[in-house]
Amino acid sequence: MQTKRAEMEIGAVPNELVARLRANIAFCGLDLEKPEHLTIWQAFTEARAPEREPLQFTNVSLDHVFPQAKTKRTSFEGYVERGILKANWLIKHTRLIPAVGVFFFDLDWDEPDFAERKDLAAQNLLNFKRNLSGRDSRLCLVLVQRRASSPVSDNKLAAERAHELTQACEIPLKALFVLQYTEHLLGFIMRLETAIMEQAKGYYSAEYRRMAGQNQLVTKGTYQLLCIRHHFKMATFQELKQDASVAIKHYKQAYILLAELRATDPNLLEVKTIAGIINYKICQLYYEQNAPLEAIHQLRRHMENFKTTVGPPGLAFEHYAWLTKQSQLFGDLFESAIRRGLTPIQTQHPGFYYSSAAQYAVQRKKAARQLCQAVTTYPSPDPLSGADQVPYYGQRPWRAAAAKGEAPDPALEELAIRALQYKERQTNHSSIIIPLLSGAVSQFKKYKGPRIKRHQMVLLAEEYASNSEPDKALSILMHVLIDFRQERWPPLLTRILGTALRVAYLAANPIHFLTLALEYMATWTDCTAEQRDGLLKSVARLLDGQPPGRPFTDLEDTSGLWTEKLQAFKTNGPVQLDMDKVRSCIYCKAYFSSPSYSSNETIELHIYVRSQLPFDVNFITRFNVHFNHNVYDGQCSISDNRVLGLVAGRTHRFSFTFPAGQQHVGTQIKVVGVSMLLGQPEWEGQSYKPLVQLNWTAASLGTHFFRLAWDPIPSRAIKQHREQDFKELPYRLVASIVHREARMAVSWSLETPALVGELLPVRIQLTNNEAGDIGNVKLTLFTAVPNSKSTIVALDPSLAADAGPSVTMDIPPVRSGASQNIEVFIKAAEPGTRELELTAFYETSLVLSEGKNVLCRCHKQDRHKLEAAVAFSLEGHLLNKKLAPVSKLHEGEPFVLAVDVSCIADGGTTLLLGEGQLQPAAHVSIANSGDAMPSIPRSQMEGVQLRAGESARSCYTLEVTPPASGDPPAPLGHYRFYWRRSSYAHWNSAQLTLPAPVILSCPLSLSLEAPAHARVSTPLYISYHLRNRSERVQELSLQVNSSEGFMFAGSKQLSLRIAPGAVKRLQYTLYPLVAGYVALPKLQLLLDPSVAPVEMDSAARDMLPSFIFVMPHSRGTRSPS
Repeated sequence: MQTKRAEMEIGAVPNELVARLRANIAFCGLDLEKPEHLTIWQAFTEARAPEREPLQFTNVSLDHVFPQAKTKRTSFEGYVERGILKANWLIKHTRLIPAVGVFFFDLDWDEPDFAERKDLAAQNLLNFKRNLSGRDSRLCLVLVQRRASSPVSDNKLAAERAHELTQACEIPLKALFVLQYTEHLLGFIMRLETAIMEQAKGYYSAEYRRMAGQNQLVTKGTYQLLCIRHHFKMATFQELKQDASVAIKHYKQAYILLAELRATDPNLLEVKTIAGIINYKICQLYYEQNAPLEAIHQLRRHMENFKTTVGPPGLAFEHYAWLTKQSQLFGDLFESAIRRGLTPIQTQHPGFYYSSAAQYAVQRKKAARQLCQAVTTYPSPDPLSGADQVPYYGQRPWRAAAAKGEAPDPALEELAIRALQYKERQTNHSSIIIPLLSGAVSQFKKYKGPRIKRHQMVLLAEEYASNSEPDKALSILMHVLIDFRQERWPPLLTRILGTALRVAYLAANPIHFLTLALEYMATWTDCTAEQRDGLLKSVARLLDGQPPGRPFTDLEDTSGLWTEKLQAFKTNGPVQLDMDKVRSCIYCKAYFSSPSYSSNETIELHIYVRSQLPFDVNFITRFNVHFNHNVYDGQCSISDNRVLGLVAGRTHRFSFTFPAGQQHVGTQIKVVGVSMLLGQPEWEGQSYKPLVQLNWTAASLGTHFFRLAWDPIPSRAIKQHREQDFKELPYRLVASIVHREARMAVSWSLETPALVGELLPVRIQLTNNEAGDIGNVKLTLFTAVPNSKSTIVALDPSLAADAGPSVTMDIPPVRSGASQNIEVFIKAAEPGTRELELTAFYETSLVLSEGKNVLCRCHKQDRHKLEAAVAFSLEGHLLNKKLAPVSKLHEGEPFVLAVDVSCIADGGTTLLLGEGQLQPAAHVSIANSGDAMPSIPRSQMEGVQLRAGESARSCYTLEVTPPASGDPPAPLGHYRFYWRRSSYAHWNSAQLTLPAPVILSCPLSLSLEAPAHARVSTPLYISYHLRNRSERVQELSLQVNSSEGFMFAGSKQLSLRIAPGAVKRLQYTLYPLVAGYVALPKLQLLLDPSVAPVEMDSAARDMLPSFIFVMPHSRGTRSPS
């Protein structure tokens, strides 16, 4: 019985081959009404991940009848070839005949009635097997168990009953499977799928070997069609087995045999159909193996082989339909591979193949128009009846299954060709072309091919127009015109404009028609003079509320549609046309006569307008210029039709003058747009007449907008007596409104240089040289870069702490010829040169040239250089009791802090030093004071005057205590003093951070009690006082070294023990031997290292004097002998 199928398109592939071939598995015994069985079925069939086995499942009943097997041939002697590939073979082996039959049965190992259930399972399985009689399909039994159990190998009961069940069912033990309906159901199913796939591979391997054996029974020369069929079937079985490499080998062999086949008009369609199927499978498998270049090369060879095999001349459109389908199918394969992870490149992606398919479809459309135009009736009887039941792919229904070499009936052939031509004439070719072009556009957009994308969009728009969908075509063309205008190639732009103008007329779209007409009439297009005249009249008719004329003579008349659209076309106000996006026949430029205007000058603006039409334009009724300040818009407007008429080939200049607004001083005035109103704004009749406003913005009012891609280079030599080219006209869209030049004199009075840290008084005198009084005077004084942050400006010394780098003040009105004095104070924090900038704003009354009295704002700037120098240096020094510099201090030992001030100011500057304040830190105190709260002594520099190079010093005797253990050295405090120039009354302050010395802790305090001086050969009595400042007993060894200048009497070496807080006194008698500054005997102390690890030699040097002055003999005295 012949299976009835849907008629397949020319060049298409069967639905069974479009998707990836999967092994066909038949399930039996699943009752989908049961929830458990439904869950099992859904787990097998729904949401299959790519990593699962490639299987397809069908659920059949126990009485399902499978296709019966044919008798196997043992010889092909006398076999008559009637076609290449049977149309029902693919669906039979991929959908109907299962590779594996799986019978499901509910049975647990511990079932009470296991014997009865076993017999029922065996009976049902034998019935299922009987239905598959004659087929080599594998058979397996799956037991659905609801209770979890151990594996059969570990379960003695399960092993025994499994053996009984396989014996009863006559199946091997490996064909028995257990599916436990538990929470791990999906895991059991995936393992079961793996086992089923292995059995399916065994079935397809057997089918492949059987087909290979049959192929050995035939010879290629005698049975060409049969050899092709055998290789195709072997490739299909290998593909079902998931062996792609072997499948490709057989598909290629089938293709080679097919290419060697002699193609004639009767069998050409069959050959091309089978070639397309085999080529599709080869390319599909190459993509699945991630070999895209091999697939592309295969398609190129395939198209080259059959590109010229057109067939019967009357059916040439079928050849182009076949070429279209081949490119489209390959594009689909390419896109599917990309979705699976293939990475395309800009020069190879599906868009190229969709575009090629669309081009072949266009050729099919043209061929159909030429060949099918004369066929107006369908022939009778119908030669195409039974087209859905042909036994072989690609055969004609009127000669289906004809023997090889059988001659066709010429009359029937002619009748069938007429029927095919009639059907082709009824085909809507645009419905084929439009999806292909849309796919190409999306692909070229995705893979960054803008130029080819635009070309495909133009073809798509033309196809929409051909399909009587002008609105869609116009939408696409208006979008793509934006890109073509930016590239500025006149031939391309002209062609697209012409197409868009045609479509706009067919769509009866007034706005787009006006826009395109104004652009198409420009001189850079190839529009003829006759067309320009017609378009100009059409624009005038449209503005008058009447339908326009046809822009091209080959267009159909759409006046009725235009009338309907115009009656329904009513807007509130004029229709706005953005001329920035088009290159119309009317050009505009704006030019300010000066780059800047003062507040008392008149602004002059010129607008240049030129029509590129060879005819005068008289339908402009209003002209307006728009500014960034709306107050000027009303002063640049023309509504006189006699002035606004544009003469052909002439540049018109519209000049406007208006005063600058005082509120815009310091800003810019910009031309942001120019607008022209077309139509009759005063019309009050019953019929509607549209108003159109052409708008140019600043982007289209410059020179660059008028240049095209291949404009000639302008020559420097300009011919005499010719009008200047519009591109050469000047343009300036921005002008500055600046302050009128101020008539005010500024003089500075200050003593230089300024001293760092000083509040320097600066006197500024403003003199009014205006003819009238000035008022509302605002003065700003600030320090110009680079030292703006290091200088402050204050109006009063008391405000200096909160002052910044600038100050603003209001000045009372100043009469004409009078002056006003201002005093400010400037303080420089760093030396160097900086600029003081004075900015003055004021208002004065002026009379303009027109006699108008206006209040004018003026602006005055003046700069003065100020040099700042350092006035003095302030340093702090640490001295011991011998007034020698030290870097380390001893705890509790007095030391001297000396603060030095040195005047380093240049010139004759005299500094007067004021009060000095010592601000000691917490660990510093005043030494040698018996007061409980000792006061800090006054500064010894107060009232001292210093000139350049002179210095002053103030000294303080202090003591320190050590910081906490681990803390870094801390400053001893701060010293703050006041100073000023002797010529100024305001005091300035300066502060010095005192040094941060290392403080050493010493347990002993040493002092020497001795007279101020000695005399040679006169005994000198001295005492050393050793005081223990620690809280423990100090044991020490003492040694007095001899000195060349003295003889002494006393303990030279001794050991001492001093209690905490106690003082030990050691007395010595010295006998001076020489006069002068003589070194005293050196005292060496050694403490117990385990108690006080302190180096006492350095402490003794710092605490005790090293020399004493010895006077010589007095006259008349003699030393004792």
